[in-house]
Amino acid sequence: MTKKILIAVLVILTGLTAYAAGSTKETSLRIYLPREITVTGKTPTLGQVAILRGNQALVDKADSITLGQLSIPQQDLVITRKVVLSRLACNGIDGANVTMTGAEEVAIKTKHQSITGNDFAASAGKFLEKNLPHKAICEFKPVRLPKGLLTSGSENIQLKSQLLSLRGNQCKVRTTAIYDGRPLASRDTVFLCKYTRRKVVAKVPITRGQMLNAENIAVVSGISNTPEPAGWTVPYGTVAKRNFAVHDEIAPHLIAAATPEVLLKRNQAVTIKIASSGFTISASGKALQDGAVGECIKVKNVDSQKVIMAKVVDSGTVEPIF
Repeated sequence: MTKKILIAVLVILTGLTAYAAGSTKETSLRIYLPREITVTGKTPTLGQVAILRGNQALVDKADSITLGQLSIPQQDLVITRKVVLSRLACNGIDGANVTMTGAEEVAIKTKHQSITGNDFAASAGKFLEKNLPHKAICEFKPVRLPKGLLTSGSENIQLKSQLLSLRGNQCKVRTTAIYDGRPLASRDTVFLCKYTRRKVVAKVPITRGQMLNAENIAVVSGISNTPEPAGWTVPYGTVAKRNFAVHDEIAPHLIAAATPEVLLKRNQAVTIKIASSGFTISASGKALQDGAVGECIKVKNVDSQKVIMAKVVDSGTVEPIF
C-alpha cells in the first residue's frame, strides 16, 4: 500500500513539473544572438538579426522591432544584449519573460552594391550610341571616368542616362543610379567626339596668293574634331595664304577672300554721273581714294570743290551716294 501511494505521489509530481515547464514555455521569449550577421536594408529588425523562439505572440511582436539605422554602406552597427532588452521593454515585452543566449553583442552589417566608374561610363556610352547629339558624330570615347558608387541597395539598381551638353568636340552625359524609383546618386561622363565632315585638299601644288578653283583643289570626306559649319561651301574664288603640296589639307584659316581689283587710283580723274529715267547729269571729279568696282570712295567735284561719297561703277565713272 505504501509503495502504491509513493508511486502515485511521483506521478503527480512529474505531471506538475511538466505542466510548469510547459507553462514557462508558453509565456517566455527565447533569443539567440549571433556574433555577426548581414542583413538587407538600412533598418535592421530583431527578427533579421536574432533567432526567436517561445511564445508565438511574443515572437511575432519582437520580430519587427527595429534596432537602429545603417546610414552608410559597410557600416557596422553593434547591438548589445542590454540594447535588445531596452528595445523589447519599449515595445511592451517584460525582460523577466526573456531568455537570451549566444553572443553578448552582435555586429550587424548591410548588403551593399558597388557601381564602378566603368559601369557609369558604359551606361552613358550605350545612351550616346542610340541618342547621338549630332548626326555627323562618327566616334566617341570617355576622356575621364566618373567616381564609383557604393550603395546599400540590391541588384535592382538601374542606371539611367541623359545628355547634358555638347560643346565642340566634348559631350557630357549624366548617369543616375535609381533604386525603387528613387534616385540615389548621379555621375557625369565626358566624351571626346569626332565628326565626319568634308575637307579641301590640294590636287596640284598651290603657291601663296593663288586663287582656288576646280582645277587645283578637290573635296574629300574626312574625320575632324569639329563638325562641318552650317552653310559650308567649297571655297572656290578664295586665295591661298601659304604654299600647299599635293594632298595637303587646305583649312579655312589658311585661305582668304580674293582682293577686288583696284580700278580707280587716288588722284585719278573721274566722271561723276547721275543717271535717271529720261536724263543724265555728269560732272568732272577727282578720286581721293583707291577703289574697286562696287566700293564707295571719297570724290571731289572739280567745279564746286565739294567732297562727296560715290560708288565706283567702272574704271572712270562713279555714282554719287545720297
